[in-house]
Amino acid sequence: MDVSTLETLKDEYPTSSWALWSSGFPEEGCIEETPAEFYEFIQRNQDRLRPSIVLLSLNPSTQLPSDYQNFHSTEPKHRNDQFRDFVEDADLEGAYMTDLVERIVDANSGNVDPTPDDVEHFFEQLDLLDQETYHILCFHEKVFQTLMNYCDSR
Repeated sequence: MDVSTLETLKDEYPTSSWALWSSGFPEEGCIEETPAEFYEFIQRNQDRLRPSIVLLSLNPSTQLPSDYQNFHSTEPKHRNDQFRDFVEDADLEGAYMTDLVERIVDANSGNVDPTPDDVEHFFEQLDLLDQETYHILCFHEKVFQTLMNYCDSR
């Protein structure tokens, strides 16, 4: 993964991130609390990135403080430390992470209906990752069904 692609993903896809966490996460003062430091951490660890593995959620449940902060909140209510533990236990560390629907911030998934434009937007991200094959893990039934319906209609 080259630096220009990392920069494009960070700048153009605000819910994108990577399944890497610092050893201090989620403690106070960890690098995830400072966007610039966290982005530098991702750059320093780009050899650990695995862009062919994609963890795809439905939408952001709360407003993100800045780019690459999705799935890295240190607030206990988000339980991202438990998510990190799951990712590490499942050997998914370094995977690309994003939301299918970036345009809707809502904790209630019932208020979120993905559209074909959302799927196209997701495929644009995959194009940037430039992998021959993707292993996409969907974290919501709506995400899986939307992708299946979209692919069936093509």
